[in-house]
Amino acid sequence: MIAYPTDLGLLAKSREESEKIIDELCQSMGLMKKPRTYRRLARKQYLIVAKKKNKTKNEVRMAIVKTGNG
Repeated sequence: MIAYPTDLGLLAKSREESEKIIDELCQSMGLMKKPRTYRRLARKQYLIVAKKKNKTKNEVRMAIVKTGNG
């Protein structure tokens, strides 16, 4: 089972991993305030599309743009 590059689950998993890396870097550098990543908004946008049974090409494309690039 190989995931396609346009797979929303793959994008969500990579976003979560990058958030963990950002958190670890901020903690190791002792930063009090983390950089703005819009993680709540990205997760909300991902879940809106992921819950749909039938997704159009345009919905998938827009979800990738919104969750990947913010």
